[in-house]
Amino acid sequence: MYNSTTDLNIDKYICLGDLCNYYSDNKEVIDFFIEKKIECVLGNHDQLYITEHHLSADRMRTYNYDFDLEQSSRHIAFLNSLPEKIVLYENSRILFCHGSPNDFTNEYIYPDTDLAGFANCDFDLIFSGHTHRQSLRFFGSKIFCNVGSVGLPRDNGSLLGFVIFDSELGAISLYRKAVDKDALIKKYQNTVPAEVLTILSREEPIKFPYKLLE
Repeated sequence: MYNSTTDLNIDKYICLGDLCNYYSDNKEVIDFFIEKKIECVLGNHDQLYITEHHLSADRMRTYNYDFDLEQSSRHIAFLNSLPEKIVLYENSRILFCHGSPNDFTNEYIYPDTDLAGFANCDFDLIFSGHTHRQSLRFFGSKIFCNVGSVGLPRDNGSLLGFVIFDSELGAISLYRKAVDKDALIKKYQNTVPAEVLTILSREEPIKFPYKLLE
């Protein structure tokens, strides 16, 4: 898995889903994952392109739904290949999913979600995404880590989030990467819904300690 060192000597990447929607470069993102052979689980937005859905017109617009992507057999085949979860056995059972141990793709675990509902899950360490809000919480012997979002963080749009896990030490480190949100807004102002770009302007207090990369 990951070797956590001061120079971020990462030897394996795992993405927790949602390669699609909101932004306008879905195919380019998928091409990057194919080229780099990055492991990835299925996100709820990826799922929309490979299963029957009944989104309203307003929701389709807000999601910036990519009808051209639907017609690309190569990219759809990649989305179809994504697993709902990745399970690793180190010193404990480790789950990587988009949602939660109870619903691998669609259930949210927010920073303030009551974790009692997952007390009987089969995993000791749970990495999830979906909320776009980074967190690291402990419940009994279990650890719940939301890795945050490198595309559209919903707490502070200037600080992209990711996590490094040292499998040998069992250490989890939250990282944030400073980005120029104004440059992002300018780049996508003609191809992304305004309400999506507004998320990048959020500057909420971040409750969980993290390491900042400039």
